[in-house]
Amino acid sequence: MRIGVSESRLSLTPPTPSIPDGTTPRERFAALLTELREVTAAVADAQFWTPGSTARAELTDVVARAVHALGYRGEKPKKNDPPLTVEALKALLEAKGGLPAMTPEVTVAVEQARESMVVKWGPVELKADQRRKRLGELLDALADEVEVRPGPEPLVVRRHSARYNTTDDAGYARRRCQIDAHPWLARGVRCDVVADAHGSAARAWVEGELDVEVLRRVGVTFREFVRLAWKFGANPRVYLPGIPHGFEERQGLDHFGNDLRLVPGGQSLADKGAEETRLLRACHLVVDANRVSQVKPGTWSVYTRSEGPPWGTALLLPGLVAFEWRDAEGRVRTKAVYDVGEPVAGPLRIDGVVCEFDHDTKAFQEKIDRA
Repeated sequence: MRIGVSESRLSLTPPTPSIPDGTTPRERFAALLTELREVTAAVADAQFWTPGSTARAELTDVVARAVHALGYRGEKPKKNDPPLTVEALKALLEAKGGLPAMTPEVTVAVEQARESMVVKWGPVELKADQRRKRLGELLDALADEVEVRPGPEPLVVRRHSARYNTTDDAGYARRRCQIDAHPWLARGVRCDVVADAHGSAARAWVEGELDVEVLRRVGVTFREFVRLAWKFGANPRVYLPGIPHGFEERQGLDHFGNDLRLVPGGQSLADKGAEETRLLRACHLVVDANRVSQVKPGTWSVYTRSEGPPWGTALLLPGLVAFEWRDAEGRVRTKAVYDVGEPVAGPLRIDGVVCEFDHDTKAFQEKIDRA
């Protein structure tokens, strides 16, 4: 189907494309994509505001003929000026988007002509648009099954302009592209994010435009979008201001891009925070709380060091604190694993012995030593 196709063809809902049995998802995707492009052109062809469309041309012709029958002579006709020809009226309608200085009779004629065209072309556009939306849904559902073929050159799949009204518009455009590219990487597609003239572009090394169309339909869920935004260092509400307050907590996400539902025991955000605090406390006591130089929030890792070698590193795992000292050359000198209990909020346990927290650090350290 092309722009300018006859109205009789457009008035019928196009059938599902004939796809032979046994074809691959990639072949089915290609057939559906071809029809989508044809139907998209058909939608435009049935719209009055599309330059060059059949609907626009017919509307212009009907209005021009109706006005010509009333003897319209232009905006400021002279006494002996003849009525404008139909072709002259068409040119005026296209140039001005209407007719200047219309009399009440001409105004009524124009409105009647327009209404008749709306009645004729409205259903045509509606049917074509419904088919277009249905084809889009079929392509979206099929995209995950389609083989994406690698190619020798990167092709742009998505672009995002740096227009977020923040102090880091370029950064937000880049991170938005990173979110787009994340599911492509999961499919083994080589891709990157580069700066372009207006923001950033997400590129993929794929065979051709069919693969680009597939990747454009491979996305993430709303929950995953929010998680990835935080993971890449962006506030998701810059992209989607309507995200309700407390969404992350209800969905088991933190503000560092961690999925708390993956934590054993299915902890809530509050429970996870309490557990992390408890493990930090255990680690500080086991290692040396006064020499902690960096704590990485939102993970199970705590990095510790003394003022000089040997260096110490503690890794927090669900229910465990794994600790090792390294010398100045990086060789492991000692290792220790401390059982601090199941990963739920509760009292600290060292090697299975419950140790209630005491603000008296010395007394609490003696409990640990005895354990």
